[in-house]
Amino acid sequence: MKKKILAMILLGITILLSGCSLGNHSLSSKDTVEAPPKISYAKSDAISADIYLDGTTSMYGYVNYPGGTIYADAVKDIDRTITENWKNDSIKYIKFGDNFQEMDRDAFLHMDNPDFYNQKDTSLQKVIDQSKENDLTIIVTDLFQTNQDLDSLVRSIKNKGMGKDKAVAVIGLKSQFNGKIFDVGKNMSSLDYASSDDPLSYRPVYLLVFGNKNDTRTFVKSYQKKLPESAQTNVAIFSSDIGIDTILEADKVNSKKKDNKDKAAKMATISNLLPKSDIMQYRLKKDEKLSEAPVRMYSKEVLGKIPDTYTMKIDSIETWNKQNKTFDSITADDFLSADVFDTGLNDGTANISFMIQAKPGAIHKKEGVYRVNLSLIPDKDKYIKAIDTFNDWNFDDNQISESQESLKQIGNKTLNISKFVTMLANLNYELNIPGFHNIYVYFEVK
Repeated sequence: MKKKILAMILLGITILLSGCSLGNHSLSSKDTVEAPPKISYAKSDAISADIYLDGTTSMYGYVNYPGGTIYADAVKDIDRTITENWKNDSIKYIKFGDNFQEMDRDAFLHMDNPDFYNQKDTSLQKVIDQSKENDLTIIVTDLFQTNQDLDSLVRSIKNKGMGKDKAVAVIGLKSQFNGKIFDVGKNMSSLDYASSDDPLSYRPVYLLVFGNKNDTRTFVKSYQKKLPESAQTNVAIFSSDIGIDTILEADKVNSKKKDNKDKAAKMATISNLLPKSDIMQYRLKKDEKLSEAPVRMYSKEVLGKIPDTYTMKIDSIETWNKQNKTFDSITADDFLSADVFDTGLNDGTANISFMIQAKPGAIHKKEGVYRVNLSLIPDKDKYIKAIDTFNDWNFDDNQISESQESLKQIGNKTLNISKFVTMLANLNYELNIPGFHNIYVYFEVK
């Protein structure tokens, strides 16, 4: 009798364990969906950098000043920034003007001597034309360009510095100056200009930086931290990414939405599609006409300012194929839209609040898992206005008369710098569609 009871107990335990095993098997075999492709914003492991220094006579005033200048220190900080950020680096030092003179570092660092600046011709487009495609190129110059110079310069930048996975940055700083300024006004006059101890009188000088967009961003972010407050640093960067490492979270503060005739249902936030993921996931009821969810976006390492007006762009819509375990592209017009509300920028991190709105009818109310890759694209005019951080540094020939007194008023400004930045912004908008990209949202439609 005892043996029969023991056998029954063992059989029960076996059945129980078998049931648990079947249950666990059922749970582990539950469909999981593919995570979004990872986007790398990491800088290169090794870098080749070419530092070009304008050696023309218009530059000697930046070092012809007692007690040292911001400019001299800023030039020395260029290769320091490179060596601090890349363990494996190869740096070339080139003086340019009438010709190109490659030199060793010691010779290059004699740039704090006025005699270094003995060249006459500043042809920045020639520097860009000879730059190496895979190198980080850094050009130091006063960027004093006529309208004709700008056209050829921007054309060269378009061919060499812009495009997929590339970036162009303009870093402006101001420095003490005591020298001559050439080619000013309609008569191409020259004048003597000396800054005072007041930083507002300092003369602008620029770094034009271009190369791989991750390397360019790394350099700019690190370099500008080295400059003193008196340098009054300005930065404009042109690439496809306004910010990086963009994430979404549910917006618990802003629940605004546009007024419309269709009352929208609230989408439930879920986490079962991508466990332990920071990707936003929602349950969308197929029988609803319109559903919505308030979202806030955060994007890091914004350099410069951000526009305040955006439109959501759908880059792709995919549906989960259970059989093949892949996402398949589909066309679903009007499936997703968004109303963008407040925008903010704090210490290089952008935050933008918007309302996602989904229409199940656009996917024929078909059940399944859907993945949307979206971007926030700024309004073009607002983008160009936001990125022109040099407007106060700008003058053009029509703004001045030919009197020496009038000419001296522009010693702390740069000819056509605002026009140059605007031309680059227009070019970048057309080539790269700048914005906040690679933002993924998942929907479980039931």
